[in-house]
Amino acid sequence: MIPLRNLVPGDEVEAFGVTSVFIGIITLHPIWPSLSLVVWRMGDGSYSLDALYIGTELPGTVDTTNRLANLRRALLTQ
Repeated sequence: MIPLRNLVPGDEVEAFGVTSVFIGIITLHPIWPSLSLVVWRMGDGSYSLDALYIGTELPGTVDTTNRLANLRRALLTQ
């Protein structure tokens, strides 16, 4: 399990056969203030905006070795 609060932008997360790059968890969710807005760049190039508790534990694995390269790829490619 991956604690959401431990993720750093650029971490690559694999869960349920899907790989995504964690973009950030910076602000409270604008609709549900008890949740955090979590932004992911999915493997298919789409973005996913989730509302999660900061204490959520995500299934899967995380690769932290190429954070900067992952983040650049996620933000700068179409």
